[in-house]
Amino acid sequence: MSNKVLTIFPPGWIATAPYLALPQLKGYARSIGEELDIYDDNIMFFDWVFSKKTIDKILEDCMNDFEVYKSNLNTLSQDQLSRFQQLYRGLKQYHLFSKIDDYKKIVRTSKNQDDFMVAYRLFESTQELLGYYYNMTIAQNYIGSNKYKASTVENLLSFCKDSRNNVFLDYYRNNKLLERCLEYDYVGISITSASQMLSAFTLINLLRDLEPRKKMKIFLGGNFITRLCENIDQSSRNIELFKMVDFVSVYEGEPVIKEIFNSNFNFMTSNNTVYIDNNVLIYNNTVKNVYSHSPVCPDFDGFALEKYFLP
Repeated sequence: MSNKVLTIFPPGWIATAPYLALPQLKGYARSIGEELDIYDDNIMFFDWVFSKKTIDKILEDCMNDFEVYKSNLNTLSQDQLSRFQQLYRGLKQYHLFSKIDDYKKIVRTSKNQDDFMVAYRLFESTQELLGYYYNMTIAQNYIGSNKYKASTVENLLSFCKDSRNNVFLDYYRNNKLLERCLEYDYVGISITSASQMLSAFTLINLLRDLEPRKKMKIFLGGNFITRLCENIDQSSRNIELFKMVDFVSVYEGEPVIKEIFNSNFNFMTSNNTVYIDNNVLIYNNTVKNVYSHSPVCPDFDGFALEKYFLP
């Protein structure tokens, strides 16, 4: 029996169109007679962010904080003032929050520029409001933590466990992705931007908590991860990140996809894989710029194309 494989594109990217990498790999897998499942978690995250249900859960707390800030305006520290300003921007479109699901539909279907700009400003306020609540910066081209600012392994791992200051913990607790991952032998996470690291490693940490229920293999791939592997030193603390996954797929993903469905797949011998052995990062043989010269037709089956924020 062949392995079941799911690949995920995590939050931290623009939500106007699907990123091509996973559909390209799915198209390749189908061309060799295999079925690769793909999931754009980025668009599903922003679908959750821009929803009345999500806003309603935090709005009362945010309104109460606003009144406290306002009554102590003359004694606020610089940090408190910055937080107040973020909250103010978040509440700027308060009168439209009850209609956000309607405006989300407008952005997806209408070509009316005025309606689109109203929705765009509403989305900006919503991102600011959630950003305030979780002490983060949340935008469609960047997601970062204000509390864990330095990009260190320690801060990243601390962020993954901080239920009050990590929007992704609430997000993953309110959807079925974790349960779905349990159905697979291999779960791959494709990271193309540094701003996807927070969501990706939160997801990995949660999947590891589920591990006793099923021994799935978790692997990383994507452009950012390839560049990280290219520049990492054996003494780097970043090696700790790779201990959280079973292996890493670098450069073109097709060599790994070509073999991973086989029940005898061994990432320690596959082309284009990197893994940890006795605290040492092992680099297998790499194949570069072969499949990109003659790409197959991408296959978007599995992506919720109706959810992207353009008509």
